[in-house]
Amino acid sequence: MTLAYTSITLAALTFSAHILTAAPDFALTIHGNATAGITDDSHQRTGIHAHDPNNDYNLQGIDLGLSMRANEYIEGFINANVFLDHEDDVDGEWEEGFLKFKNLPLPGDVGTLEVRGGFFLNRVGVENNVHLHGWEYVNANLSTGLFLGEEGLRTQGGEVSWVKELSTGDLSISGSYGKAMEHEHGHDEEEHHEDEHGHDEENESRELAYFNHNLVTARAQLRHNATDFFQHRVGVSFAHGDNGYGRDTSLMGADYTFIWRENGLESGGREISAGLEYFHRNVEWRDEDHASNTGDTAQQSLALKSAYAWNENWRVGARYEWVEGASGDVFGMEEYQRASLALTHTKRFSEDWSSVTRLQLNHDKIGKDSSNNAYLQIGFNYGGAEVR
Repeated sequence: MTLAYTSITLAALTFSAHILTAAPDFALTIHGNATAGITDDSHQRTGIHAHDPNNDYNLQGIDLGLSMRANEYIEGFINANVFLDHEDDVDGEWEEGFLKFKNLPLPGDVGTLEVRGGFFLNRVGVENNVHLHGWEYVNANLSTGLFLGEEGLRTQGGEVSWVKELSTGDLSISGSYGKAMEHEHGHDEEEHHEDEHGHDEENESRELAYFNHNLVTARAQLRHNATDFFQHRVGVSFAHGDNGYGRDTSLMGADYTFIWRENGLESGGREISAGLEYFHRNVEWRDEDHASNTGDTAQQSLALKSAYAWNENWRVGARYEWVEGASGDVFGMEEYQRASLALTHTKRFSEDWSSVTRLQLNHDKIGKDSSNNAYLQIGFNYGGAEVR
């Protein structure tokens, strides 16, 4: 017993020394996205996410990131995003900043652990932890902005992930706990102007329904390669925490994505993908003027996507989204629907530099109002893959 204990202790000390003496390697990434649009002047309602197009000409964001990789065990990431808000004022935020320990061994052949701490975009759904430059469309999914917040769902705290490599893919389960970072990109009270539809009141109620304090999230994801050419991804997500009403909001989601690639695991060739994502959210609310008046409101959302790439440069995608309206004496939100068609061209100039040009058509329906919008998006990317 003593010998076994000594061996384990020496192994742990050796592993710790290897981690602590690592020399870090830093890599800078820069991404920029801007849009020009022909719209129905409905930006205040269709621009749900903070980085959605919100004017006819819009700087969606310049993203500066720094990835740190010490060795196979230690990584870190920090990034800031600068953009123009609805009033064409320069705004900015620190999106993420975390330190991550990965490939931490577990006894036996049961997988490895990853631990990260700091502030980070939560692994909830398929899009929330994807930065602007990684979006497949000009604007974020409706459910990302309406259910998770104007900047998506971010936590200041810690996360633990279990990862198991499989012969045909991998399985991962992540859980996080911390404080949901509040959304501070709304206008000052003296700037609020409610129009004839009561849109400003709707926006305020929507923000109160967001997570804004203690928060628990979890996601399980299975990636399965049926063959080198056919890939499947299945995920389930959960979030529960405090909201702006001083009560609770809970969220459950499920998603599935199918991908066929002509060249299999090799780059290039044609690609077909299709997927769907479903969310169910329940918001407990309280009337601020009459504290005894409380209730809870449930909502659902559904997103359907498909895409076809005929080579590594050209891709066309279609998306339909629906978010159920919310009823309630206090918490009310109209039904949202969106249909999108996007043509994307990607051009790689070198190992570090690439550009993205996207033409997108949107048809939005909010309650009884509808609008048609066309966008041209120009983007550039510098650097390699970021630490996630």
